[in-house]
Amino acid sequence: MALLLLSAVDDDTAMRVIQKVKAAGITIVTLPSANLYLMGRSDCQPIRRGITRVRELLDNQVNIAYSSDNLRDPFRPFGNLDMLEEALLIAQVAQMGRNIDFDNILKMGTYNAAKGMGLVNYGLEVGNTADLVLLDAPSPKDAIISQANKSYVMKKGKVVAKNIKNSLLI
Repeated sequence: MALLLLSAVDDDTAMRVIQKVKAAGITIVTLPSANLYLMGRSDCQPIRRGITRVRELLDNQVNIAYSSDNLRDPFRPFGNLDMLEEALLIAQVAQMGRNIDFDNILKMGTYNAAKGMGLVNYGLEVGNTADLVLLDAPSPKDAIISQANKSYVMKKGKVVAKNIKNSLLI
């Protein structure tokens, strides 16, 4: 079986694959930090970025999510398992800097991931399980760019972690 990297094929091939992925209802999960660290290591210039075609997948209504499964291991020796950090990498590497892009990036790490896992009753709706992280930011853009403080982590409606950021202006 051949390994196909969408980031390393020509546009026509990529579009054919993307259409087949869409038709099959497949969810694509990218690991931006691990892909950036690992892919293209043996390339001479030009060196491939390693991250998949995020924008093209979104533009073609393919369900795409991101994740991180590396905590300071050989695949990413400086991994933090931080989804907000992964979101910032997606924004930078996939060149997604518009407000709608930041909205989409957060959806990729939440709603799109839940859809890919087949979770039902997911999201901020009455009656759904309250598993969430509250970010101290006024917008998705601010949350991602500033790497917002994760004020509260809730599991089944109960606070399981609280992070208070103290600042002193002099």
